[in-house]
Amino acid sequence: MPFAFTLSDMRQEVRDAVGDFDSLATSDTTLLDRVINRSVAHIKGYQDNRVYYETAANSGASIAPQVGSLWIPLSVATYRSVLECYPAQNNVSSQPYGPALAWAEQWEIFAMQNEDPTDRQIFGSMWSAWRFGSAPNSGDVGKFNFAVWPISSITYDYILGVTKEVTLLTNTTDRPEITVEEGHYVCDMAALMIARWMGRSEEWLNDIRARLPEELATATGQVAKDIGLVKPRPHQEAA
Repeated sequence: MPFAFTLSDMRQEVRDAVGDFDSLATSDTTLLDRVINRSVAHIKGYQDNRVYYETAANSGASIAPQVGSLWIPLSVATYRSVLECYPAQNNVSSQPYGPALAWAEQWEIFAMQNEDPTDRQIFGSMWSAWRFGSAPNSGDVGKFNFAVWPISSITYDYILGVTKEVTLLTNTTDRPEITVEEGHYVCDMAALMIARWMGRSEEWLNDIRARLPEELATATGQVAKDIGLVKPRPHQEAA
């Protein structure tokens, strides 16, 4: 079941968990949102491998790979990986129009495109996708090139099965695309970091930590260190 909480709701759940009922300690929502987003990123970015099926209108996977222009850059810059490819009846179709294309390495696609440039005017039977660009600038991160074989002078549309990068929550009405269980884990991870930062007692920290699976409780401590949200106290370890 999808998590129904908005960013505003998640802020309040964290505040309740750390006992900041008047929101004084967490009045800086920049800090609060940062730990919430880092927690979402850990759960969704590192553990979520759900496949999303993107229409050609969304992804830009409409291609006529004529000789001299054998591939195209996809228009979306938020893909973590491109895993599947299906022919589509048109660029807004969300259902496959035939069986999946076979995967090939990009050099194999290039070789076949150059060795057999016959215009068959049919859907591709093989496909490949690879990272776009070489510089780590914001426009290239999460972006892919896309190619198919055989070559056709007619534009064909394809549905892509992809995994996506994490989208940060910025507006109070934003919702993370995670399950209910994952959503409460996110709130508890954020609460554990904030409670530790506030100097709550070890008993308080343990109460929050007990609601998390062991691997997430351990990861929370590392995330807190990574973002510098650790204020060591004598005889107390980081959360």
